[in-house]
Amino acid sequence: MTGNFRDFFMPFPFVKRLLGSWFIWCALYKGFSVWFALPLWVVVLGTGATCVVAYAWQKQTALRTADDIFFCAGTTVFAVALTYCYGGNHLYAFVLVVLTALGIALYPVLRSGKELTPPISERAVRLYCIVLSVIMFAVIVAISCIRYRIFATPNFDFGLFCNMFHYMRETGLPLVTSERNQLLSHFAVHISPIYYVLLPFYTIFPSPITLQISQAVIVASGILPLYALAKHFGLSGKSTVAVVFVYAAHPALSAGCFYDLHENCFLTPLLLWLFWCYETGKHRLLFLPLILVLLTKEDAAVYIAIFAVYLFFSRKDRRMGAILFGIAAAYFTVAILLLQTFGQGAMFGRYAGLFKEAKEAGGFLQLLLRDPGYFLEQIVTAADKTAKPLFALLLLLPFGSLLWKTKTHSRLLLLLPLLLNLLTEYTYQYNIGYQYSFGVTAFLFYLWIQNISETSVKRRRNPLLFSMAAVCLLYVAVVMPRLESYARNAIQNHETYARMEAVLDTIPSDASVTASTFLVAHLAERDIIYEELYHKTPDTEYVVLDNRKVYRERAEKYKEICLQNGYAVTHITEELLILQPTSKR
Repeated sequence: MTGNFRDFFMPFPFVKRLLGSWFIWCALYKGFSVWFALPLWVVVLGTGATCVVAYAWQKQTALRTADDIFFCAGTTVFAVALTYCYGGNHLYAFVLVVLTALGIALYPVLRSGKELTPPISERAVRLYCIVLSVIMFAVIVAISCIRYRIFATPNFDFGLFCNMFHYMRETGLPLVTSERNQLLSHFAVHISPIYYVLLPFYTIFPSPITLQISQAVIVASGILPLYALAKHFGLSGKSTVAVVFVYAAHPALSAGCFYDLHENCFLTPLLLWLFWCYETGKHRLLFLPLILVLLTKEDAAVYIAIFAVYLFFSRKDRRMGAILFGIAAAYFTVAILLLQTFGQGAMFGRYAGLFKEAKEAGGFLQLLLRDPGYFLEQIVTAADKTAKPLFALLLLLPFGSLLWKTKTHSRLLLLLPLLLNLLTEYTYQYNIGYQYSFGVTAFLFYLWIQNISETSVKRRRNPLLFSMAAVCLLYVAVVMPRLESYARNAIQNHETYARMEAVLDTIPSDASVTASTFLVAHLAERDIIYEELYHKTPDTEYVVLDNRKVYRERAEKYKEICLQNGYAVTHITEELLILQPTSKR
């Protein structure tokens, strides 16, 4: 007994256990403070009891590094709690401060080079991958489906996709009325046949919720090719779990679903499958993900072209590089011609400034040779001066130093897709909360895995632990507040949203409707649905306006237009305003 007592109070192990226990209870204190404050005596007793439990666990497992593990876990949990509770308006700066403090705190433990945990079996790796994919899927589903339930999904772009899938189910064609205020094919705006992959599921379960769940499945499914790539490159079990953990928590992937279903969500898993097919020599099979990537969107061909350039110059695979580049260039040219001839035209306006400068200089190459500073200026310049640096921070920080540590410097060509996000004036493309990061993120993981595979197991451990800690903090800073906010809104106002749904259900499914942007998705399963902002002259059988306090002023303005055009108010509540024409049109 005396020996155990002395062992328990051995200075360094005891300090690690004590600090780890205290940090855990400090985190619990902050977590419980939302409902009630834990008394000091509870924190003190809890810290002591947890310290004893940690010692018992160390004795039971006979794990020499048990105290180190406990200290690392407690410190990380406390860092997460600090980030969540104290981020405030300077959230990302706070993340960097906490991450730095975390690194300083863990440095004495990590510098020893000891393996904190024993190797894990292949079966355990697969189990971790399944658990992480399920958690990732669940969080994305919760955020996206709650968004729909609380009337937070606008017409652009979720409402129009709901209307498009209604037409696809009824006619087989991607028609939509709420996108350009007229009946036309969505492919006149973006060529995205990939949506037909989801049509069988929507046909069986025709609901906007089906579309939101589908996106979560697609994004989380990227863990499978990621695991296959890690295995191909010979990563250990723990390294593979670390890579999958970073994927599951990377803010670019979960936050990319914040604004509902978009075809871009297919890019991450499909590009990862493309990379895996090439690496494993399955060149015939490679053309399946290649075709699907091209069918995702007209500009997805640029990702294929960049991969082809990488193969040509870095991997010295001239034949495959030339083939893929030729296919990408041909498809892109045909797609742009189709949009220009039969559609609404390609959206080159997002790079208007770049194209203008290139035209004045006589071409992109001449602009680059004459004035490379212009490109550097575009990469960092935005209306919001912090927008692009913050985007780069959120995108790149989870990969840590191993993203740049490579024995083959030409491999850094895989960073080229990042320029698509930074060389534009279109603010959404360098905002982590939109769908424009799915493609570049796949390239970053591909580069990262290759670099990890070239690093010895001993030298990769600390950078991977840094990546896991960094992505945890960023996930808590970016994703969890959104989930908490939506969930709290749904719980507190569930009766309001139930009333709104009940009223909307009274509108006949075959009636033409003009609706406010956040109502379109809930009314989109019909042939004619317009967004009131763009439908200047009301002429539909129903006009349904969002009368909630935040949008009431806008609703009142459109109501006046309706009254002037022969409409009368037939239903009014605090949330909804419905008008119908006084005579048949």
